[in-house]
Amino acid sequence: DSAPLPMVSPDEKVFIDLKEKISTLSERGVTIFFLPPPYCRSSFQNDSLAINRISESLKAIGFPYYLEPSGCVYPDSMFYDSRYHLIREGVVMHSRKIAGELKRTL
Repeated sequence: DSAPLPMVSPDEKVFIDLKEKISTLSERGVTIFFLPPPYCRSSFQNDSLAINRISESLKAIGFPYYLEPSGCVYPDSMFYDSRYHLIREGVVMHSRKIAGELKRTL
């Protein structure tokens, strides 16, 4: 299904609570990386407003996505039963991308 997601504003309270939890964990030495989900190309285009709102809300609390959402877009052929479920080949590709990025950071 590549129909656009409903336009729901991210709840500001959710992000405030998230910031508090992340701060508590960070004080304990935990490193957190927010990763966007893999997106199929058609859904990413249709959902770009909602995706950008979430991304901007994370940036506003000081915890942006580790990878830009646009870097997690794959051809529609890499997905099966929904806009987020990758086929095996897509899982391997996405996992390698994340591992490579984390390796550069850590």
